[in-house]
Amino acid sequence: MKHAALYDRLLAYGQLLEADEILSGGSRPGRKARRRQELQAQRARWGGVDGVHVRAGEFRCLHCGALVSVDPLLSGVNNRNHCPYCLWSRHLDLHTPGDRLAACKGKMQPVGLSRKPGRNKYAPARSGELLLVHLCVDCGRVSLNRLAADDDPEHVEAVLQAASHLGHQARLHLALARISLLDESELASVRVQLYGAAINR
Repeated sequence: MKHAALYDRLLAYGQLLEADEILSGGSRPGRKARRRQELQAQRARWGGVDGVHVRAGEFRCLHCGALVSVDPLLSGVNNRNHCPYCLWSRHLDLHTPGDRLAACKGKMQPVGLSRKPGRNKYAPARSGELLLVHLCVDCGRVSLNRLAADDDPEHVEAVLQAASHLGHQARLHLALARISLLDESELASVRVQLYGAAINR
């Protein structure tokens, strides 16, 4: 929210500069052009990717259309890259999380769950942070993403259960990326991680 107010103030300041230059007879054309470029650069950073970002700290999901906040206080992650409602993502990162260098920009479908291996080699096999596995529907790139604190746990369970029905092409992409998906036999341990206690459904 504070970014939106700052953006509005900067935009108003830019309009004041334009009015000042008109009143002064345009004696400083360089200043106006520089200020316009600064505002455009800030809009590009905040507006980001193909008009999907609505304002600083928000984006609109390409799959379900929901407005999603990227505030780390809500999500618990620094680089929000998927919708907490439908769990779909967008192919933005190329090399590292948050670099936003991918040229594809396609939708990424959640195809399953995996686990991040922990550092403790004596830990139980069913421990480790849950990761959401995304597959780009345009280029086939596979991506592992941390679950966020505000992700819908019922959709997470549905993704785990739907993983057993993946097609041959998707399984091939996952095998090439050396990613093994969790299966429905691990639903109880996933529920413990999602809800904090075993529940019967």
